[in-house]
Amino acid sequence: MIGGMAVTERIRMRGPVGALGVLLVLAGLWSLAIPLIVGVVPQSPNPYVMDGDPCCGIPDTWAEVREGVFWGWIWLFPGAVAITTGALLLAAAVRGRRPRWRRLPVGVAALMSAAAAAIAITYLTLDEAPEVVHCREIRERAPGYRSASLAERKDLAFEIADCRLLSHRTMPEVIALLGPPARITYPPGPVTENWHYGTGLLSIRFTQYPGTADEVVEWVSGD
Repeated sequence: MIGGMAVTERIRMRGPVGALGVLLVLAGLWSLAIPLIVGVVPQSPNPYVMDGDPCCGIPDTWAEVREGVFWGWIWLFPGAVAITTGALLLAAAVRGRRPRWRRLPVGVAALMSAAAAAIAITYLTLDEAPEVVHCREIRERAPGYRSASLAERKDLAFEIADCRLLSHRTMPEVIALLGPPARITYPPGPVTENWHYGTGLLSIRFTQYPGTADEVVEWVSGD
């Protein structure tokens, strides 16, 4: 009689145990989706794309890519635990027996290893972002700006601006790259000087930040 009651109790508990297993598996899958979306899937570094385009932080360097992948992989651990626990509970509900908890570490290790392998394969197949390759070419062409024709300078000037080659450059550095400006204006306010290079070329705004000795490029636009 007692044995029959025990069997009946195990059968009655199958439903709640199985339901809990399903919930844990679903919760684990959902928890895996977030780090996979925001950081675990490696992407090529691109300092020319702002964070938030389209949604999340964009790494600027390969070191940032590796750091993001490492922490993202660590964040997968709770999801792996939840999925493995849920699978053990589901298996126990089907068999009508106690969960085999000794298999929990093995299941978690298998999921984490599979994630690490997938991430590593993706990382090793990454190429440089097209903007990075393009701006490297512009950086190589930039020293020839001063000796180029007017048409070539007009083409190259905005490429230099887009690739941020003038960002926080000092006045001597700008002259070394672009030559002296055609005219200089002195607007009121914190802006110290505006350098104008002529129609179809660049207009460069300089400013001096508090606590610094040099005037540096703050903004670049078309003239």
